[in-house]
Amino acid sequence: MEVDRSTLEFRKKQAISTIVANKELYPERKVFVVELNGSAESAVNAALCVEAIGKENVVGVLMPNVTAGLAGYKARELADILGIKLYEIPVTTAVAGISVELSCVLNGGVSPNVELNLPDQVRQITIRSFAESLGGVVINSKFYRNPDVWIGCDRDPIEMGKYLNIHEYLLT
Repeated sequence: MEVDRSTLEFRKKQAISTIVANKELYPERKVFVVELNGSAESAVNAALCVEAIGKENVVGVLMPNVTAGLAGYKARELADILGIKLYEIPVTTAVAGISVELSCVLNGGVSPNVELNLPDQVRQITIRSFAESLGGVVINSKFYRNPDVWIGCDRDPIEMGKYLNIHEYLLT
């Protein structure tokens, strides 16, 4: 479903206003950190941050579990287009270690839900720790991921990405 341009412009202005306000409110935060995972949401988050506060104030983080694959290619391509630095922090070892420890404590395997959710939970800890190490702040459009700054652009991310002139292949 296509979203009209005035709605997209309104959402863009809201997000940019939130980013700028947080940059002004916390000037000691040196960088805004965005997870680049190949999704439309992450592409939109990064593009909005670059537009709002400049590419020198934004870094991307790719956190593959096992292999980065297509998501890694998209993350690298997007970082190049936006002119931001991209850090790659594999989470494979951490996920495997926690899974093994849980299996030992539970005398067997972990539940399918744990197997499904553990990589994302490790990514949350990793990106927050990384951002804090840089004196930065985590940006996300999904509030449940506990970002430092929530920009609320998780509705219609593909349409927003097209509106921001992000290449369509980076949005799907």
